[in-house]
Order: sequence, then structure tokens, then C-alpha cells
Amino acid sequence: MKYILFIYRCDDKKNKTEFVGGIAHELSPIVKSDEIKFIFGDTNAVYHFETEMSFPELKIYLDLVSKDFDDFTYFLFPKGRNFASNMEKQNLNHLMDLYPNKKKRKSKKGIFELPKIELNEEEFIKKYLLSVDYKEKNEDICNLTVDEILDKITDNGINSLTKSEKNKLDEYSKNV
Repeated sequence: MKYILFIYRCDDKKNKTEFVGGIAHELSPIVKSDEIKFIFGDTNAVYHFETEMSFPELKIYLDLVSKDFDDFTYFLFPKGRNFASNMEKQNLNHLMDLYPNKKKRKSKKGIFELPKIELNEEEFIKKYLLSVDYKEKNEDICNLTVDEILDKITDNGINSLTKSEKNKLDEYSKNV
């Protein structure tokens, strides 16, 4: 099975190249793929590899490996067909191609590509995020104490209360 492994260094005392190479070295005995693909930054690395180990076996192995290193956390999951990334195309291709020397099958149906959506961030926010009525959803939760609600009534009148504030007062009065 193919896996994607995210490693986050909690301690930056060790040289990052040594650290990333050390993890790759620890993975190498269990890897079935031609290579272990990885990219890394100052405090993290992403590895892509194939192994015959089951998910629970691999988790145990990684827990043992983590004891050999100073301090890191990881996030492991099986690689699926669908993923999204804003990584540079060259880096993404490097990371995801485990078998670079293997001939690729030519699809007779052609390559499926998602249609390009011409939507900038501002349009996205307007279309998807601002279309949700947050006020209505937030009214379901009252974070005020009973004293704060009573102060609000004193300052602004009973009509200034939201539905959830009125419900909280009703619940309180039933329990007193």
C-alpha cells in the first residue's frame, strides 16, 4: 500500500537535512517502492512510499522509529487517488511519482482534467462563505452568564435579548 507521511519536528537542534535523511533511512528497510520520495522545510517533511506493511504494523514501526529521534510527531494516511495541493507542480510531481522509471500506461480514453474555474479569492468568499447566515447559527449558543443577561436587560431592555439568551433565562428560572 502507498502512504503519505507528514513528520513535524518539535526540536530543531538537529540539522534538518540529517533529520529528514535519518527518517528516510529508517523507512528504507520496509519500503517496497523504487524510492522514498520526500520534500521538506525547516520543521516538517512529507514522505511518499509504498510498503507491504499493513496500516497498524506501520503505525507500530513509526512509533518505534520516533523513539530513536529526539522529538517529532507524525501524521500517516494511505495515499488515495484524489488529493489537492497548492505545491509547485515540479515538487508535487517529484513527491507523487514513486516509480519514475516505470513506463506509464497510455489511457485510451484520454486524461480527465477538471474544468478551470475562474474564481478569485474575493469571489469565493462572497459565493461560499458569506452566503451562510452566521448570525442565525450563533444565536443558538448563549455564552453570557445569567448576570450578564440581566445587565443587558437593564441597559437595553428585554427586547434586546436574542432567542438563546431568553431560553437561558427561562431554563434558569425553572431550576431556581
